[in-house]
Amino acid sequence: METTERGIIDQADSAFDQEHSDLLSALESFQMNGCPDEQSGDVECFMHFYRVDRWIVTTDSQGFREVLPFNTESEARFNFNELEREYSDHLPMEDS
Repeated sequence: METTERGIIDQADSAFDQEHSDLLSALESFQMNGCPDEQSGDVECFMHFYRVDRWIVTTDSQGFREVLPFNTESEARFNFNELEREYSDHLPMEDS
């Protein structure tokens, strides 16, 4: 079953009994309540990002957020893995 933007907002509303006026607000509600499908990164180092169904939300080191929509959940998973690779490439090397 395809998840729609309105569906994710409705799920957030019913799950957390809050009003969500837009997609970013609904996705943040999922993330803040411990319900993202995946999350990674550290905003202090480079960026933080998480995935809820077919959307990825990124937050850069200056606090700017962006919602990246994908056509399918598998496409979002693939892009999430790409973001993790990009993130790990920016991490400083640890001395052993």
